[in-house]
Amino acid sequence: MSMGPVLLNIFKDLGVYWKTGVFVLTPILILPLPLILQSPEANCGYTLILMAVYWITEALPDAVTALIPLVLFPLLGIMPAPDVASLYIGDTSIVLIGGLIMALAIEKCQLHRRIGLGILVLVGTKPTRLLVGFMVPTWFLSLWINNAATTAMMMPIAEAVIVQLQQGIGERQDKIDSIQSAAIHTLDKSTPKKPISGTDDHAVIDNEDIQITYFGTVSVGSSSASFNLKEELIPDGGSLVDTIPLNIILNDDSSLVEMSEEFDKKNEEDIEDHGDIRKSEQEENERIQKISRMLCLVCSYASTIGGTATLTGAPVNLIVSDTVRRIYASHGLESPLNYTSWLLFGLPHSVLCLVGVWAWLQLVFLGWKPFCCYCIKDQFSREDEGVRQALRGEYEKLGPISFGEVSAIVFLVLLVVLWFAREPGFAPGYASLFKDGYVTDAVPAIFVSILLFVWPANKPNFLCFRSPEEKRATRTRALLDWNTVSTKLCWGPLILLGGGLALAAGCEESGLSVWIGDQMSALNDIPVWAIALIITILVSFMTEITTNVAVISLVLPIVEAMSEDIGINPLYLMLSAGMAASYAFMLPIATPSNAIVFQYRHLKIVNMASVGFVINIFCILVVTLGINTWGMTLFNLNELPWADKNISASTTFFPVTY
Repeated sequence: MSMGPVLLNIFKDLGVYWKTGVFVLTPILILPLPLILQSPEANCGYTLILMAVYWITEALPDAVTALIPLVLFPLLGIMPAPDVASLYIGDTSIVLIGGLIMALAIEKCQLHRRIGLGILVLVGTKPTRLLVGFMVPTWFLSLWINNAATTAMMMPIAEAVIVQLQQGIGERQDKIDSIQSAAIHTLDKSTPKKPISGTDDHAVIDNEDIQITYFGTVSVGSSSASFNLKEELIPDGGSLVDTIPLNIILNDDSSLVEMSEEFDKKNEEDIEDHGDIRKSEQEENERIQKISRMLCLVCSYASTIGGTATLTGAPVNLIVSDTVRRIYASHGLESPLNYTSWLLFGLPHSVLCLVGVWAWLQLVFLGWKPFCCYCIKDQFSREDEGVRQALRGEYEKLGPISFGEVSAIVFLVLLVVLWFAREPGFAPGYASLFKDGYVTDAVPAIFVSILLFVWPANKPNFLCFRSPEEKRATRTRALLDWNTVSTKLCWGPLILLGGGLALAAGCEESGLSVWIGDQMSALNDIPVWAIALIITILVSFMTEITTNVAVISLVLPIVEAMSEDIGINPLYLMLSAGMAASYAFMLPIATPSNAIVFQYRHLKIVNMASVGFVINIFCILVVTLGINTWGMTLFNLNELPWADKNISASTTFFPVTY
């Protein structure tokens, strides 16, 4: 027996369980690293490589991989277990929990649907306006809500619009089919027809369910009939009849038994006309497919870009913020990164990226003409009215704005104001009223979260709030309940955040980050702006094949060591890497938002990759612009805060050197 088929079957079986193979073999294959070198740096490197392989291959779920430091760091002597565990539920994680709880309150009272549908109803349903109508609410919601959750909220609305567009195409296609069937209907030459009844200049022929008005001339022997040949659907008491205006000159025994060559020729011309209509409908169908892809991509891309504008918009932002806080704290300084400063840096950056995405999606899917006549009313055929009615119908189902929705808006504004006012930067915040370092962004996050469990979802009817018709007060549910939180709160981002922080702390404790920095001393001769650009490009495209939390967790220790070795402000490179880690627009596996829209089956990988590549490049350029202009001024990136010297960096778009 040949061994070829046997080996082939073995490899096929192993292919089914390849993830198990990666899980088992990876720690064995890299085991010589800690055994031979026997140093804290090698032990931490072993953990880092293992987690990187698991994250890239998805041999384990991302959140499960993030738990590995809890096992290996204590066993390998890198950090004690209590210190590692504290990183998983620390101040940064509490801020994320507060943001997620606020998002659940918005979702429970359906405020997100009102915002999304309201903007769509307001802007209209032409393709150019649909693009803006989905982009703006998705971007706005993702400022406060997890990117994946925002995409999951908006995609059902987008799918309803797509279905309505497809139904409009289907209805017109059915009508054309009916008309074409009528056009090729001819009178049976072998079977006498029903007598023509009517007046001298009008006659009605009863048919089954199709009516046609014809214009032309037919001669049958000594009988002739002048009539018009034209297709027209005419309801008559709920039934359809053939209406034929005629000037009838017939003998007494005459009956219309056959059609003339002129009638047949006219029929052939009509069929050709309908062929042109079918071709037009095919083009319209392709156009609807483009719009479907456009709506899917804009929901994913807008939510991703919105997450970069605020500190709580994405877990990556919090990891960067926590790492910077730890570095500054080690030098006895307070981190310049807080909710306010991140918003001042991230919001303009996010808006620029959003405008670029809008322009590129419109150019790819709608063409260049809308740029020239954006405000001119364009022809979008009959499905415009159907889509408008569908959206308005969904909006009207929500009813008038409720007490709970107004309350959610108030609490969201309150949370943002408290975050902003803690340390606004241009004036002392309320945190200065308390002990230094005691009040962080976690305090307002949990304060507002507690209020959500107390505040009523419906207008109370006790004391002065009760109407004259109500005799007694009734109990009302709270705006948010613990059952909703315990069942819907997404724990994956929390664990990923903790794993990333633990990995970064382990690299610092073991000295691995210092060792990596020593290996990169050759980069001293490269301009700093070029280093930042290289890091931005690498991080952006690395995120295409693994989660952004994993990428930033692996990159930040390297960037920290590189900054220390070169002697530059670590925030310069860390902000570049942090922003770039969110920009993965090419593959479904790159971000949860991409994966969600891909599941609706309107997109192919080639569609997402071709469009996303250009957006990747554009956002990388915006990151480079932002970090070298307003970012340089906002965070004083040309200075090393714990150094006695001022680093002579240019604050222009292309700083030459530090």
